[in-house]
Amino acid sequence: MYSHTPLVLEQRKELHFVFDGAPEYWCGDDVVLTHFFNALSMIGPEAERFLIRVIRKLKDKVSDKKLLDDCDGFIRQEAMHSRIHTDFNQYVASFGYDMQKIEAAISGSFDSIMSRDPCLQLDVVRAAEHLIYEISMLIVRDKRLENMMAPAVGRLLRWHAMEEIEHCSVAHDLYVYLYGESYLGRMKGFMLGGKLLADLTRKIYDLLMEKSIAEGVIAKEQSLRGWASLWVPPYGMLSQLLMNSVGYAKPNFRPWHNFERDMPLMKSIESQLRASNPELLSHN
Repeated sequence: MYSHTPLVLEQRKELHFVFDGAPEYWCGDDVVLTHFFNALSMIGPEAERFLIRVIRKLKDKVSDKKLLDDCDGFIRQEAMHSRIHTDFNQYVASFGYDMQKIEAAISGSFDSIMSRDPCLQLDVVRAAEHLIYEISMLIVRDKRLENMMAPAVGRLLRWHAMEEIEHCSVAHDLYVYLYGESYLGRMKGFMLGGKLLADLTRKIYDLLMEKSIAEGVIAKEQSLRGWASLWVPPYGMLSQLLMNSVGYAKPNFRPWHNFERDMPLMKSIESQLRASNPELLSHN
């Protein structure tokens, strides 16, 4: 059995999130948290295009039907993620951020990985999917954050989180199918992918902060302390992310081990999203 993803990756109808009316600082009027999450969203479309390119290129080597279907579902879902985050990023840009500078910082950021061998590319994909999943779980488990977020943005992030649990498993299954298991490769991909995502997030956070600092919304020193506080209280999100990712370094790590623990929460999120916006998750 090559596929361990215990569900069908569904392609949902075209999704529409209406962000009009969400304030500029949509996460509880907190500049630091808003720009941290904005930075992740800004990176999203470029990162998702990278994930799609790698999976699309390698799936041609797959003959197992279930795994091939999983890869196709992965690509369709990531394409939808890219489009919705692009919509949200355009809404953020409407407040006057220097998107030309931000897009220049992001553009081509994954090209150096695409020039490496396909095995390493897929190592980075499965590491990136794991990190994105763990970030998503930090968001959906934190009721304080849910209450702080503008409703439309909160729905976007919870919807994205709901599908990430599937992507981790598909990327891992494809890797083992093509290359077998490699602990060294897994750790190399984690270090490379983790550093790239961390560096990009900090760079975009600083670029977003330039406008807020210039307008006197926050002082430069507060912005710097804000980033540092993402590692320690009152936020501590990055240190939590690091701690939650320790399991990835265990030799017996398998992403589907999280299904039993996390699928009830994912199903609960899906039910909440349907109830709050019935057409959001209606199926073909």
